[in-house]
Amino acid sequence: MPHWHTRRPPSAQNVATTDDLLTPPCLLEALGALRETRAGGYRLGPDPFDLDPCASRKQPWPTAAEQWTVREDGLSRAWRGEVWLNAPYGRSLYHWVARLADHGSGLALMYARTDTEGFRAHVWGRASALYFLTGRPWFHQPVTGEQCPANCGGPMVLAAYGDAGLARVRRLLADDSPYPGTLVPIPRTKEKR
Repeated sequence: MPHWHTRRPPSAQNVATTDDLLTPPCLLEALGALRETRAGGYRLGPDPFDLDPCASRKQPWPTAAEQWTVREDGLSRAWRGEVWLNAPYGRSLYHWVARLADHGSGLALMYARTDTEGFRAHVWGRASALYFLTGRPWFHQPVTGEQCPANCGGPMVLAAYGDAGLARVRRLLADDSPYPGTLVPIPRTKEKR
């Protein structure tokens, strides 16, 4: 399998035609949530996430012990445990991130658009830490699991909520981690009165 941030020609970059893109399985492996089988498939790893509230309907590998698709409407249901969130990258993104911030336990993979209103409202001051990934991940296609023909087109960050999320991103700091990046702890801000 190609490395998650393999370089491709500029003409092949930034060509997304859907917001249903799968998390690279090697990222989930590095976080302890997924394990490759001898047969070349995947199964839950030694430390799986409890819930993925916005999984793809056609997902060839698991992202969490329980996965909800658009059919189950994850925004309207009660969340439990540690959450993995690779939300649709569209207008609803920050609805999902706000929900994770309120829930308080898990990781969100998203664009590092730190200047946006949604990022300021639901990440800065609410997440425990941010892990800014070096390079740009290459997502995978639903159904086949094949790597997309273009990278994600922008810098990405893992927003960690709660102690469990922070512990997971710290795994990526190991010298042999395939996911170099920078960990930025976020001090809690006092609420305005």
